[in-house]
Amino acid sequence: MEQDYTGLGAIAWEGYASDPNPEIHKDKPMWLRAAQEIGDPILDVGCATGRILIPLREAGFDVDGIDPSEDALAFCRSKLEARGLSANLACQTMQTLEMPRQYRLIIVPCGTIQIVLGREEAQEALKRLYEHLLPCGTLLLTLFNYDKGYPESDLGVWKFRSRRPQPDGTELEKCGIVYSWNLFEQTLEQQVRYRLYRGEAVVAEQICDAPERWYYVHEMGLMLERAGFVLERVTGEYSDAPAKDGDGVFTFWARRPEA
Repeated sequence: MEQDYTGLGAIAWEGYASDPNPEIHKDKPMWLRAAQEIGDPILDVGCATGRILIPLREAGFDVDGIDPSEDALAFCRSKLEARGLSANLACQTMQTLEMPRQYRLIIVPCGTIQIVLGREEAQEALKRLYEHLLPCGTLLLTLFNYDKGYPESDLGVWKFRSRRPQPDGTELEKCGIVYSWNLFEQTLEQQVRYRLYRGEAVVAEQICDAPERWYYVHEMGLMLERAGFVLERVTGEYSDAPAKDGDGVFTFWARRPEA
């Protein structure tokens, strides 16, 4: 089984990252506001093909990025070069994070910590993020709210997610299937399937396991405090408003105390 965000998965993510529709990038203004408020240097955790990193670099901020997919990072490097920009990019996971400097702001977009399945691994990731912050530095970490689960009728059924044209005339389709949603373990077992079409013919296919774990707001707050952070606030839906039940996404604003 191939790793997601590699091969066809990286191409699919780049299609999403480069989509000009602002409705699917509602988080972008929040990251820019945070950078303007807090300053740089900035670390983008799970930067992938540069969806957030490149706009920050274009705005003049000093930004590094990490991602476990070298295929995704190759897209990011190419796009930076085409814009006459550069950034230090490293193929790393957040639980093995080891960069040569500390940051004033670290961002973890797209619920990226939810693909770190082991609880102790996730705690180690938070510890390493803490160590890579300057004193009084800020961590912004997003979580998706899966509390409501999935209808029984949706389990075990392939669901269409996107289909985008490619430069060579093919079309890349992404579908997903959820096998189980475990409230007790707070885990989601699913796969994603990428198919490359030329006309109606499938010319390539890639299926990836894509399990996730979710966390309750109070639980993540305790994990951040255990890592040494001071949790300042939790906001909802990429706004400045306090998070509330029913929000689809939560953003944790946590600070490393002054030394």
